[in-house]
Amino acid sequence: MDQPRIQPQADNGHQADPADRPEEPTQAMRQAIAQLMEAREYALYFLAAKLDAWKLSIRKAVVWTAVGAVALLLCAAMLVTAAVIAVLGLAQAVGVLLGSQDGPRIWAGYLIVGSLLIAVVALAAWLGVRRIFERSRKRTVDRYERWIQRQRVDFGHDVRQRSAEQHTANF
Repeated sequence: MDQPRIQPQADNGHQADPADRPEEPTQAMRQAIAQLMEAREYALYFLAAKLDAWKLSIRKAVVWTAVGAVALLLCAAMLVTAAVIAVLGLAQAVGVLLGSQDGPRIWAGYLIVGSLLIAVVALAAWLGVRRIFERSRKRTVDRYERWIQRQRVDFGHDVRQRSAEQHTANF
């Protein structure tokens, strides 16, 4: 006697349609590759957006740096111009004070004020450099003194004492 064929049941309680069978492995592979390509496309889109945002940040930084540099140059030019005007006014005032019967000696005012400014700047530069070197020397000496003190605490003697011992032992 023929036995009826049992059809697999679907999850909803109805009999499964043979067309609902799992896909063939090649078709599943194609679908997986298509999904991977889609994910790759989205990842590339994301990376491109991040790269463009980074480029925009750099572009903004460069532009604002240029604007700042121009503003700094403008301020420096205005200060230099103001200083020149002040020095010329002072020099002309000195020239008028040195005037004689045939008119003011503006050239003498320029010479005196210019020479004094050069002397003041040179003196300030010399004092500044001297102070920088003195501070540097003091910091270096202090650092070596602290090092030697630490050697005395750690070893009971320091590099100077060992050097003196070596020196006397050699003679």
